[in-house]
Amino acid sequence: MASTTQLVLVGHVDQARAITDSVLAYLGFRVFYQDPWTGMAERGNQTATVLGGAFAGDSQHIKIGVAYRAGAPGQTVLILSKATTGMAAGIIGVSRTNKVYDEAVGRIRAALASSGQLIA
Repeated sequence: MASTTQLVLVGHVDQARAITDSVLAYLGFRVFYQDPWTGMAERGNQTATVLGGAFAGDSQHIKIGVAYRAGAPGQTVLILSKATTGMAAGIIGVSRTNKVYDEAVGRIRAALASSGQLIA
């Protein structure tokens, strides 16, 4: 349940971005990029999370940072980071945030591995 995960990739960053974005969209996230290398995936409703707490359920507001950085020659490092703790929804919210983050990382890792882009 790390708060940051780094995945080392080969291939064109646009392909990795498309795969990552499609997995996050499947999980209900909307991805916004500040620039071609840095973005934020967001799902849920912040107001519902604050007012409903643990009862927010799938409406719980969760954010995952997405960044691409240059690695060794021919490689890119995908950095995924938990941008919310879930505390606004109490201990259940923290647990839910961790579960959603771990699922997102696992699915992204699997999709990138099946595409042949994942090194480590």
